[in-house]
Amino acid sequence: MTQKEALLDSLIEEMGVAETLKDKTFYLKAMVAPEKIAEAREMTPQEVREVYFRGTWRHIDNLVEEGGDMREALRSLAFGMLTTLEGAGTFCFCLVTPHPHPHNRLYQRVQGDNWFPQGGDPIFDGENHHDFIRLDPSRNPAEEERLAALREEEQIELEQVKQEHADRGRQEEKEEYEFSQLLEQLLEKHSWDDLMGLLKGLL
Repeated sequence: MTQKEALLDSLIEEMGVAETLKDKTFYLKAMVAPEKIAEAREMTPQEVREVYFRGTWRHIDNLVEEGGDMREALRSLAFGMLTTLEGAGTFCFCLVTPHPHPHNRLYQRVQGDNWFPQGGDPIFDGENHHDFIRLDPSRNPAEEERLAALREEEQIELEQVKQEHADRGRQEEKEEYEFSQLLEQLLEKHSWDDLMGLLKGLL
């Protein structure tokens, strides 16, 4: 067992999902450095509210930037709120009392992200509209700067992913070319039937 697998097993046991989690592959691929995982913790109710409000404002801004049909934009916003209510969206919690799926909490943790609380007091009360207004980037310069920095980080990550994909493509092309060259050299010395017979013998 690798250190990564051992760490995942300990997290699975700690978060109480050992009996329901069948496939660990997805979580192993998502795992980040142990130091980052160690820093992750359960969010406070205030942090959960801010995640939801910031996510909503960002969704609104994205719809405005994209333009297009207003009905489709409102439908998209309503659908996003519905998936959040159901705990199936990006935020994975209920608007009244948080109840994320245990596997969602494990996924957040292996990625080194803070996870949403399980049960407890209601997250939203009658005063939350003040926070919603406070986190509007168009009214709050600090939020506008935070959002701009976040978009810049995401753009950098996107460029890194594109570069990694291009590097993999070039490596695959190189390997295919080297293989074709090797095959040509072998065919100069041996017949195709001889090569197939050799390959069957190796298998």
